Amino acid sequence: MGAWGDGFFANDQGSDLLFDLRTGNPAELVGLALEEWERHRSGHQYVLAGVEVVAIACGVPNGGDPAELQPLVLGRISSVEVRALLRRSVEIVDAIRHDAEVHEMEQGNGAFWTKLANLADRLAQATREAS
Repeated sequence: MGAWGDGFFANDQGSDLLFDLRTGNPAELVGLALEEWERHRSGHQYVLAGVEVVAIACGVPNGGDPAELQPLVLGRISSVEVRALLRRSVEIVDAIRHDAEVHEMEQGNGAFWTKLANLADRLAQATREAS
């Protein structure tokens, strides 16, 4: 398992996204991650790492994210892209919070649910600030 930070990048899927961000377009990568969840309801750890990228772009980062993450995001996503990704991210985090398969997979994983609630709160803050 990848062990970078204590947020949604502290797993193999998050590590994969972090690696991809080094050379890829953050908005495109996050968009693809969100689309994967919207179409197949799969890869919740990867999509949540993508949502953390949106949180960083909105100015509400998780203090436990890898140090190299912010420079890979800030200034590389336009404000128009951020607004669109934020709206989708809020919807997806809500869907993940209520998804039966995620509940089954993450049963007993209090740290996951705490991180998810924290992410939802930060997205709500970003949404209020954007209004």
